[in-house]
Amino acid sequence: MVSPLTDQARAKKLSRLMHGWLSEDLQLSLPKLESTKGRIYTFAAFLGVLRASSPIFKQRKALRHLAVRCPLSMRFPTTHTGKLIHYEDVHVALGEVIDTDDGMNNDKMWRLLVWIFLGNGGHQHQAWKALRNTWAARRYVKDRRQALSVLRFVTTAVCRLGGVMKVIGSDGLDKKFRLSQDRFLWLCDWHDAVPQLVAAFQESPERFRHTLKSLKGLRGDLSQKEVLILLGASRHRSLREVGQSLLPFGQGARNGAFVFLGVPLKQGKAAAQYYERELTKHCNQLEEAVRELFPQLPQNMCKVSLGDIEPCLCGAFIYAKQVERLRKTLPCRWTWSGHRSDDCWAQVEKLPVPAGFIPHGRDGKPERDERSRSVATKVMAQCPKKTAPVRGQLSKRRLLR
Repeated sequence: MVSPLTDQARAKKLSRLMHGWLSEDLQLSLPKLESTKGRIYTFAAFLGVLRASSPIFKQRKALRHLAVRCPLSMRFPTTHTGKLIHYEDVHVALGEVIDTDDGMNNDKMWRLLVWIFLGNGGHQHQAWKALRNTWAARRYVKDRRQALSVLRFVTTAVCRLGGVMKVIGSDGLDKKFRLSQDRFLWLCDWHDAVPQLVAAFQESPERFRHTLKSLKGLRGDLSQKEVLILLGASRHRSLREVGQSLLPFGQGARNGAFVFLGVPLKQGKAAAQYYERELTKHCNQLEEAVRELFPQLPQNMCKVSLGDIEPCLCGAFIYAKQVERLRKTLPCRWTWSGHRSDDCWAQVEKLPVPAGFIPHGRDGKPERDERSRSVATKVMAQCPKKTAPVRGQLSKRRLLR
């Protein structure tokens, strides 16, 4: 669990490090950090340079005008994105779960809950790809065998692949305990609550959040955020309004707001309203700064929403720590020119890969272990997905049968 950052000296060091990296190594023209606009322009530069440098969502005109392309965005483009909908987990979930139509029904709610249970679709989304068109996940049926089928698939895949996090995805600390004894059957409770969740969703955003909080495994701010942030990123207004009504802010984002935007830390029940109020004030300022610093970016790529700010504040904290480590090992100031560019990139490749990050090569292609991936794909294809025992006492033996 992320702890609150109360060390003023550490916060100041990270903010200066970020400003120095962007202004010196990446050669962006920024005002002094201590100036009135210093923090806003620094965070706007962080958002903009990630968007312009992405090898996945390419912005060719903006990229040509960059003095230096961001190496960390190239190395980890699925998480260092600068924009909510460009996170790989969000991008895939929108296409396959959320934005299939403009309403909310039992089928969509169940698919969303399966996606969340798997940890944003599972490791490299392989579990979701194996389940998405099966009886267990394609449509909602008022039959607990659906939830038990998902559990049987997951436990079988974990046993055959040799680890929970080889099946379950995301970087949340709760994911590694998905199959622990006291949490194992939470998915069954989620399945039973699908009609209730849909009714609450259609009633009001407040009622929906209240219903989410009544379910074990969905009570915490981070668990709710995983659901709400996907809804808030939807292209459909009816879904977006529910997700954006009151977005919970995790501790990582709170630390990021403290370090990079100077927003004092706040804990307690009123924290969500506090961060929404304080950070909404900065949205227009950040948009204007992104447009000024990156005039070649399209207008839609300059927009900054609260949904963009929350994950990117958390991401900026990780980014700053990577910069800190990278600067200690670089043979010179970052450069793409001459023979030194290979030496610089070699140091980027040596950076540890955080949980949930997918490293990419200099060519923009993911560096996945294709052998392990193909083995996992074959194993998951063989795992049972259709039926599970529902009568009598449930045991691991009966579940896996």
